[in-house]
Amino acid sequence: MKKIIVALCIILVFSNVDTKSQIRTTREIPSLKIKDGDGQQNKVILADLKIAVVIFGNIAKTTMTMVFDNKTNRDLEGELTFPMPEGVSVSGYALDINGKLRQAVPVDKNKGTEVFESIETRRIDPGLLEKVEGNNFRTRIYPLPANGKRTVQISYSENLTTTSDQARYYHLPLNYSSPIENFALDIHVFQNTDKPDFTEKPDGSLAFSQHNSNYTASLHKQQFKSQRNLVLQLPTGNKEASGLFQENGDKSFYFLANVTANATKSTQKKWGHSIGIIWDRSLSSKNRDIEKELALLDLFFKENPNMTVDLGLLDIRFVKGHTFQVRQGNWNDLKNYIKGIDYDGGTDYSQIKTGVIQANNYLLFSDGLSTFGQSKINLDNPVYCITSSNGSDYGVLKQISQKHLGKMINLANTSTTEAYHKLNTIDLIYLGIKEKNDFEEVYPQKGTPVQANFSLAGVGKSPGLKQITVLVGDGQQAPQEISIALQPDHGEIDLQQIWAQKKIEALDLQYEDNREEIETLGKQFGIVTRNTSLIVLETTEDYVRYAITPPAELLSEFNRLIKEEHIEKEERVADLLDQAQDITKQLQS
Repeated sequence: MKKIIVALCIILVFSNVDTKSQIRTTREIPSLKIKDGDGQQNKVILADLKIAVVIFGNIAKTTMTMVFDNKTNRDLEGELTFPMPEGVSVSGYALDINGKLRQAVPVDKNKGTEVFESIETRRIDPGLLEKVEGNNFRTRIYPLPANGKRTVQISYSENLTTTSDQARYYHLPLNYSSPIENFALDIHVFQNTDKPDFTEKPDGSLAFSQHNSNYTASLHKQQFKSQRNLVLQLPTGNKEASGLFQENGDKSFYFLANVTANATKSTQKKWGHSIGIIWDRSLSSKNRDIEKELALLDLFFKENPNMTVDLGLLDIRFVKGHTFQVRQGNWNDLKNYIKGIDYDGGTDYSQIKTGVIQANNYLLFSDGLSTFGQSKINLDNPVYCITSSNGSDYGVLKQISQKHLGKMINLANTSTTEAYHKLNTIDLIYLGIKEKNDFEEVYPQKGTPVQANFSLAGVGKSPGLKQITVLVGDGQQAPQEISIALQPDHGEIDLQQIWAQKKIEALDLQYEDNREEIETLGKQFGIVTRNTSLIVLETTEDYVRYAITPPAELLSEFNRLIKEEHIEKEERVADLLDQAQDITKQLQS
């Protein structure tokens, strides 16, 4: 069965940019696989694409509405895969049913799969969006009707990372291989005192207009094909720190605060004269950008020119490769050894133990995908996890690095220069909120390393509180106190969902211990996790049959059918009781 892969450059992602060298990163683009295409290449096209972007401080929410047009004379089946950036999860999914978009609802992942498989033989299959290996999300589309169209909508939110020059960049790839019949891009930036800049833009007409402290930009084109991407630079030096709050019915409230701390002079890490490198040589590591990882090591040994390097090799075993001496920055022997590594087999992180190689610090080059054993290692000294694959399991790598007092470096969304800067400097630390008795469940958690610009979400217990004081420090000087005014939310962004996503990200570092709570949060707030999916069913009767609460527009009919079903059950029980009484009387007579 032949597959057509239609490349879709439709994902909004953030790319850390080295502004001096203009090095930009690349991400895998979403792809649509058409099953049993019968050799008809490029017959399913992305006909319409609407992208809505909302940015508030360090948070960006993207909603993409895609219309696929099947130009063939037969029904086809498609599988749409979205690789997502680190720490990002899909928080909204909709599929057209009878010509109208229907929002998905959260469901236990296993139940979602069972429901999907039980009714997939119908003409219109349910829509099921799942998280698969790494940080990829996948949905099946059937049917793509002959000479017809289907519409899919995906929403997600992400944190914009600040680079070493204290700039934030928002990157939207627009290098489509074919013209898009109807293209629309709408950008809304809220509460910025300074105007955002276009570092790169796909069309000269794209420009921001100002409305008080908000900025908007739109691009609507037909037969649109761009050779340039969109790179948006967002100001970080707002005169006033900004925050939003959203009240709950119980007098508590959710809040989102954008924190801008003073970037103190970076404290350089002292690496000493020895380092341990753990190199994952399993089959999945073929998807890593090995050249970029070697480029990072180039920078490392230029700055640390005389070192003893113990190299450990990881697959289903962990063995010592060799000990190398780097002198005057010459690490050619080590580099050539790494270039000659063959990648095959699985990975077992539990094999990484003290004693195989010796070092005061370890650099672990891997994608975080452990196919055997637990995703835990046993080393006594700091571990710095480095990945360059978009399909990495970021949660595993973060857990390892935080537990072992290191960092996770994601080369997939940053330049090598930025990555080395992050690797080689000591971070700021979020130290909590001064009014701590008025807040609970604040994420990131106290003690988390942060950048000079970061976002904070939590639950407030005092409805009259309109200002908070955030504490940030580097362990060297007195903590900074940053006052943030909280303003009412007007629907710019879903604060509850942002808070839930931040909490899930924190809990996911200890997934096995927190899986039940993660599932509960995913269901409550409609976020796709390792064990929750989003599902769209065709009829209200399907939601009743499988005991899945439907979206709002079907809820009234759903409740009516549930009530009727309950009445019918009561009537059947009453009939059975009457029959039993009649039989009893007959037996007694």
